[in-house]
Amino acid sequence: MPRALIERANYRPEAATHGYDNALPEMGAVFIAWGPRYRRGARLPVVDGVHVYRLLCATVGLEPAPGDGGDVLVAGVLRR
Repeated sequence: MPRALIERANYRPEAATHGYDNALPEMGAVFIAWGPRYRRGARLPVVDGVHVYRLLCATVGLEPAPGDGGDVLVAGVLRR
């Protein structure tokens, strides 16, 4: 049976889904970075992708906006 979405005025969904469980190992990703700001040979355990934003901000010297994520990647891979 095909699914249908009925739109209503001023409707905002509470959450979204793409149909896949992000807890499955198959949904993981690889993050590889190279450059003068990164420690050579640094390896980290599995981390949530939400932390990548702060790493990219630190890499280019931007102050991250408040929100999700932490400095777990920044502390683990950037040269001091």
